[in-house]
Amino acid sequence: MTVLVTDCQYRTTPAIIRELGCNGHAVMAVTTAGRMPIGSASRYVAQRHTLPASTDALQTAQALAALCAEQAERPVLLPVGRDTLNAVAQHRQLFANVADLLVADPDTLEQLNDKIAVKALADKLHIATPATLDPADYRQFAYPVILKYTFGEGLGLHAGQRYAIAHNADQFQQHYDKMKSHPLLVSEFIEGDGWGVSVVMDAQSRPVSLFCHRRLRQYPLTGGPSTLCRSEWHDGMVKQAVALLQAVQFTGIAMVEFKGSADNWRLLEINPRVWGSAPLAVVAGAGFFSAYAAACTQTLPQADSCAYTQGVAMQYLVGDTQAALAQLKRGRLAAPFTLLATLLSRSTKGGVYDRHDRKPALAYFKSLLKRVKS
Repeated sequence: MTVLVTDCQYRTTPAIIRELGCNGHAVMAVTTAGRMPIGSASRYVAQRHTLPASTDALQTAQALAALCAEQAERPVLLPVGRDTLNAVAQHRQLFANVADLLVADPDTLEQLNDKIAVKALADKLHIATPATLDPADYRQFAYPVILKYTFGEGLGLHAGQRYAIAHNADQFQQHYDKMKSHPLLVSEFIEGDGWGVSVVMDAQSRPVSLFCHRRLRQYPLTGGPSTLCRSEWHDGMVKQAVALLQAVQFTGIAMVEFKGSADNWRLLEINPRVWGSAPLAVVAGAGFFSAYAAACTQTLPQADSCAYTQGVAMQYLVGDTQAALAQLKRGRLAAPFTLLATLLSRSTKGGVYDRHDRKPALAYFKSLLKRVKS
């Protein structure tokens, strides 16, 4: 089976391509023009293609549909990036006769990207979420509190720019004045670990692959992309994640994010797409993306239990080093030693680097250097 993996400029894609290639799929890596072809550098890529850079959803969808139509056999399309996913969803009819895919409709994607809409859905299903606060009462808040754009990613902001944490009333007023020009959600700050439940939902909105992880480190420290995470399993969170996605008849890939302890957690948000720490599902042996490809063309058994190795850690070394240095600046003198122990642990796998497939890591470092120079 041929699988088109889009947005191979992202660091998540080498692991996805390796899993698909090792499972016998012929992978076409698609990169946007002007971006570093990180995933395309993998030795498991059968074909490479550069998609013209465009901000027009129709043009993006038409270019992808034409590429699918050129294949000798009907391919599976795996849209990785948010913009590509939205373009495909908006113009799904273009792919009806040229590709197989699992993509939710635009209204569902918009609903799940909206934090207020997700909270309303969770309330309806009696799933606990952080308490929402009225900005007018900010002098009476029990601090810290968090301010989030309801759709920060849609504003083109990086993860660390989509929210702010206020530890007192003066900080809240400063953050609120800066952010209030866009819709905001103000809520209590939940202490504890970040958890993710990732799901492949088939065309009938049935879970055919499940994966759980716990976030161990992130950068920026106050909240940003995961730099170190570990494969785990949590029945309660899995059931809630599936219930949320089935309530809107979701199809495709999603990651449902929770925060708290293993016995007391809150739903934070839903990411209806390939998530940032997706390589962990690959190194833990979940077969997550192979399940996506298979579910596009056949009926798979419904998943309801852990089918991967727990306790596997995945590290983005550059980001994790930045996190350790930031911790050191805060006086956590053990941070560098913790980083070294993580790096040397046999249970830790690279998010980009693989000793059998080294070129994507080189391309990734080149992209980082290019970003620094610019």
